[in-house]
Amino acid sequence: LYRQHFMFGTNILIFDVHGEYSAEIRALGGKVIDMVEHTINPCKKNDDTTPRQKALQLTDMLSTIFEFTDIQRAVLIKYIKNGYDEFGDRLSFELLTKTIARDFDKKSSDSKTLGALLNRFEMISGDIFGYENSISLDELTNGLVCLDVSKIENNHLRNVVMLAVLQHIYNTMLSRQQNQIYQPDGDVQLIIMIDEAGRIASSDHSVATKLVKESGKFKIGLFFGIQDIPDIDSKILSNYGFVFVHKLDNQEYITKIQNDCSFSSEQAARIRMLPVGTAFLKLNFKDASYQSPFIIRVL
Repeated sequence: LYRQHFMFGTNILIFDVHGEYSAEIRALGGKVIDMVEHTINPCKKNDDTTPRQKALQLTDMLSTIFEFTDIQRAVLIKYIKNGYDEFGDRLSFELLTKTIARDFDKKSSDSKTLGALLNRFEMISGDIFGYENSISLDELTNGLVCLDVSKIENNHLRNVVMLAVLQHIYNTMLSRQQNQIYQPDGDVQLIIMIDEAGRIASSDHSVATKLVKESGKFKIGLFFGIQDIPDIDSKILSNYGFVFVHKLDNQEYITKIQNDCSFSSEQAARIRMLPVGTAFLKLNFKDASYQSPFIIRVL
């Protein structure tokens, strides 16, 4: 990633989930943002985003993490839209939580659904989600940047922060496309690395899935680091440019790789025997010089 940035000027954004990359990025002259020192408001709208669009986006974001039912999704969309009507651009998770709690206490016909939503919002309540963004989200896509979320107290909070940033990037790219200020041709402009992608990459509601489908048009490259095949949505896997496969023992995973990535039976069998530092690489882009999976070794 650093070579790509240094040689071609590509902007790099790394989501650091375990604090593994921050020291290296600092040593390379990049910028590290420790999110426990900042606040972010996922409810903030981009200039071209309507309250209804933002309500749908926020609901998709939270459904990516909590897997809402259709009824829960519908009720949450209604509350978010009403929240923008009442609070405007000041809407936050805290205000949404208070509004849902107020109506839940009234024991309305939606009490069961509101109770479920309230439990979810209480899981992600925290000082990190304020009324304002204390960092410029646009600056995250300029240069060599590491967003360190490793000190955030739980996975739900970390995932919401990462999804909120990805949503901002997606909305910004859509706005540039509509205003015809993006470059339709040329090299990749931004590479996003999501390590331990987990829940973020496993849902078709996720903005990460939408980014993958639009990545060629937006000139964005995405790296997803996963340990389990179910952690990645089939729409993402079907759009990959290249995939590295290290040793796997789970036959279900090996079969999925064989089917989705065009491995022969012999190649699939060898996945179980790959030593440390060795992987299969499968290229899946137009004009790839070699279509069959092949072995690579890190020396």
